[in-house]
Amino acid sequence: MEKIGAPNNLIYLCYRGSITYNTYVHNVDINKASDVDILGVFMAPKEYYIGLDSNKKFTPTTITIKEQVGDIQYDCVFYEIRHFVDMILKCNPNVITALWIKPTHAILSSIPFGQFLINKSSFISKKLIYRSFTGYANGQMHEIQKALVNNRSSKKRKDIIEKCGYDTKHAASMAHSLHVVLEALQVGKLNVFRYNDADQLIDIKLGKWSKDELISYTEEMLCKIDKAYEKSTIRELVDMDLAEKILMDILKKHITK
Repeated sequence: MEKIGAPNNLIYLCYRGSITYNTYVHNVDINKASDVDILGVFMAPKEYYIGLDSNKKFTPTTITIKEQVGDIQYDCVFYEIRHFVDMILKCNPNVITALWIKPTHAILSSIPFGQFLINKSSFISKKLIYRSFTGYANGQMHEIQKALVNNRSSKKRKDIIEKCGYDTKHAASMAHSLHVVLEALQVGKLNVFRYNDADQLIDIKLGKWSKDELISYTEEMLCKIDKAYEKSTIRELVDMDLAEKILMDILKKHITK
């Protein structure tokens, strides 16, 4: 993290993407665009939270870094703590899943931040998780269609689209989101690491499904998700008070250290 210029005061660091999904494929021709994805949460300088420093408003809330170290291409995103909490309370699929990864995929976790992991079930709600995950999946389908029509992708993605007929990386992410939200509505937790359907997701990622098969399957899954939403008994609201309590504890420790 030091070599790639990660922000200081990291309080949480974990893998994200295919490693945490159980869909990482190494040294496969069509999959060369698959990097090691990292998510981190950092504390801004104390002046960002208190004081008169006029420059504090320029502290970024999100930092993205793509850097190669040796043979590893890192694709990293780091979130300032308040911004991170705001996104988990909105059930942002790219962020809230970081609370539900396997413990072995967490690289660093401070003691106060660990309270978010312990209380993670308090930060999902029926309505928000349905909207955010199905919205994400629909967005990915839109990206697939856009790439087909406009072909406005990187060379790596263009090569995959030319070979498979669609962007397999977007398709795999979309399918993963559909699987996760369906189960979440049924059982109230996010099973990010896939066991029973990992091979299916990898097949999509490797372009073994036709475009028509993918679209048909997506429509089928969305119908199942709609039915699961109607029957779901998981909590209606996220626990804003608990999130604020944990966040305040983290900020107090940071400011007074």
